[in-house]
Amino acid sequence: MDSKVNFRSHIDSIVTKSARLLGFLKRSTRGFKLVRTKVVLYNALVRSHLEFASVVWKPHYAVHSQRVESIQRAFTKHLAYTFGNISPRCPYEQRIKRYDMTTLRNRRLTQDLMFLYKLVNNKLDCCKLIEQIGLKVPHNIPRYPITHLFHTKASNTNLGVNSPLNRLTREMNYFIKSVPNVDIYHDSVKVFKTQIIY
Repeated sequence: MDSKVNFRSHIDSIVTKSARLLGFLKRSTRGFKLVRTKVVLYNALVRSHLEFASVVWKPHYAVHSQRVESIQRAFTKHLAYTFGNISPRCPYEQRIKRYDMTTLRNRRLTQDLMFLYKLVNNKLDCCKLIEQIGLKVPHNIPRYPITHLFHTKASNTNLGVNSPLNRLTREMNYFIKSVPNVDIYHDSVKVFKTQIIY
């Protein structure tokens, strides 16, 4: 976090270090014949670094999100160029699909939802965070399913709007609205995660 109370410098350092790791990976795996081997190494060395603690520092501006995503774009281009099973000029989404990967943006969203799920289901021991989560409780029995379980605090600044807890509750409310049969208090971790992914 820098003097402006944002994570821009942190994102810059993550992208720089990940680019170096990706370069090392490309040089070290020149003779590799299997795509899967390179993908596993990328996931272990590079992607893990790009995703570490993303619940805290997740970029909310498109420019920062695209900078983080650019590392995976470069990796999928490298795979396409090296193995020739798809054109390197194909759109990023096609390359991602071809190599059975997920965008980093979607993975960060999954991590956010899983974090809040674990927090409200007492899978994470953090009373201070649980105290700050506002639940919406209706005064009367509603006719329709409740789509906004969590109260998101109002804020006048981008920093407040995109603070981790506000962002998490907003994303969870949107997810519950788009997948109405989800029950975050009853579903197991496995069931909840499959509903996020599909």
